[in-house]
Amino acid sequence: MSDIKDCGASPFIDGFALKAVTLSNGITLRVAIGGEGPPLLMLHGHPQNHLAWRKIAPQLAQKYQVILPDLRGYGDSDKPASDERHLAYSKRAMAEDISQLIDALGLSRVAFVGHDRGARVGHRLALDHPEKVACGTFVDIAPTAT
Repeated sequence: MSDIKDCGASPFIDGFALKAVTLSNGITLRVAIGGEGPPLLMLHGHPQNHLAWRKIAPQLAQKYQVILPDLRGYGDSDKPASDERHLAYSKRAMAEDISQLIDALGLSRVAFVGHDRGARVGHRLALDHPEKVACGTFVDIAPTAT
């Protein structure tokens, strides 16, 4: 079961609201959401957070519902303890977070843009949950198997 809490207006991105979304796996992601229209999920790279998209997000929000999560371990999202294999921070674990976020927001399919680490997470999301991905754009990535 997911839980969404309103965290007020973003002080950095005009027209965007901040949410704390607790996923069914217990991870809480901080998410900025703005605009109306088809959902466009934007996944930041390392070592950034959702503010990496602050210059372009308001323009995109004129046509899309723009969704800007902080990936687990980044920004104001949860930072779970990891093990020696770092599985808590694998691309698969992060992609599962995003899959659960899509569900929590009541969406069925999204377009996404991913940069660096976010592109790898988007790639994994498309492999593991193709039914949730309408299309994807990969920026500055060399896809890997994990």
